[in-house]
Amino acid sequence: MDYEAVLVALGEWRAGGGPLFERLTIALIRAAQQGALPGGGELPPERALAAELGVSRATVAAAYRELRDRGLAVTRHGSGTVIRSVLPPPGGASSPALAGLLARAGESTPVIDLSVGAPDFDELVAGLELSGSGLGGQVEGHGYAPLGWPTLRTAVAECLARRGAPTSPEEVLITNGAQEAIALAVGIAAGDGRRIAVESPGYPGALDAIARAGGQPVAVPRDSGGLRVDSLKRLIEDQHLHAVYVAPSVNNPTGGRTAGHRRERLAALAAEHDFTIVEDVVLDELRYDGDAGAPLWSLAPERVLAAGSLSKVGWGGLRVGWLRAPRPVVLRLARVKGALNLGVGAFDQLAALELLKRYDEICESRRRQAEAHMRAMHDALARELPDWPVEPAEGGWSLWVPLPSGSAAAFAQVALRHGVAVAPGGASSPDQDFPDCVRVCFGPAPPLLEEAARRLAAAWSEFVPAAAPVTTLTGA
Repeated sequence: MDYEAVLVALGEWRAGGGPLFERLTIALIRAAQQGALPGGGELPPERALAAELGVSRATVAAAYRELRDRGLAVTRHGSGTVIRSVLPPPGGASSPALAGLLARAGESTPVIDLSVGAPDFDELVAGLELSGSGLGGQVEGHGYAPLGWPTLRTAVAECLARRGAPTSPEEVLITNGAQEAIALAVGIAAGDGRRIAVESPGYPGALDAIARAGGQPVAVPRDSGGLRVDSLKRLIEDQHLHAVYVAPSVNNPTGGRTAGHRRERLAALAAEHDFTIVEDVVLDELRYDGDAGAPLWSLAPERVLAAGSLSKVGWGGLRVGWLRAPRPVVLRLARVKGALNLGVGAFDQLAALELLKRYDEICESRRRQAEAHMRAMHDALARELPDWPVEPAEGGWSLWVPLPSGSAAAFAQVALRHGVAVAPGGASSPDQDFPDCVRVCFGPAPPLLEEAARRLAAAWSEFVPAAAPVTTLTGA
């Protein structure tokens, strides 16, 4: 082994936070992903590398042990520690909804899409009138604004302040939708092989973002009270976590929420064990009872990165989201974002400003609409598929349905042949824990939802004779 080559590959490995052994582990993983440490190659002996790096042997031993625990290295008697082949972080998305959007792009076959939890384009946003003259009071010069327009950051801060705690514009970063906000948050909190606990089931797009960042997601179950904070505590006692991802007010896909006392305990655990919380607040305004509860960022503002957007209360085609974070983090993430894009489009930000002027009114209308659609979808499924145990949601745009038998992934393929797209539940867990569940969204108008239920019933009639029971793993 060329020790000098290893040192070059590790680069400035001490940069960043956390214990030295964790930083060394991350640097070794990155070097392997980049091919600088080839799979099958022997790592330097612990004592020798410690001397080269100027650290204790215990630090190197802990880093090697972490690599072994993650399955990325193996220690063989007489051969030292050998790095296994480490593939680069996945560059694509695993979310069935996104995969379906890509697969159906340009397709003329009529499919009722129940795989995407968002409202259709309708009168709530159709009345927006935008023109170049409206930009005059907002922009000047070249128009690049990596942090977002100051006026939009102020408007978002005011909305957030009404929800929980005082928020300044400097604590808001405008993003291209909530997906970019989540990606930025998990990238800084749990990239490069670091562990991040995720509620299970949870949002598949968050798992995509974690995969792209090279993070290591660890499932934490949910029950009727939301995230099992007791399970999270046991997990923390067993292994170090760097972050937790959770949507406490409206879980996607179940529509349930995490109880207030559990949120308080989660915030306390974050302070006690020094981890970051990535809070998904995208669906918060769509609690049907109008009570989203205290956001985590109001309980632990220095430890929470909160991602939101207008896609669920406005329209998905309006690509405006935001991240609420401490000021230094906002500036740091703006630099990361700037390497990908130099800001959100001017007309998107202008449209967002117009919607935020009547945000409370829009949220109330959308909340009533989402609940009406949920009732229509629930009742249609109960009528057409009485064997399905469908429970009403408490918020959001989706129902979480365990199938009586068979594989949800296999059924989704049959449903698609009948003209309905639904998402199998496996993608909602890092452990593929819900092979018998489907996420059924209800963004389309009620007449389409009723037609979709009839098509699903026809698909189920075709599917059931060939279906084999699936062992149900840990549920929500």
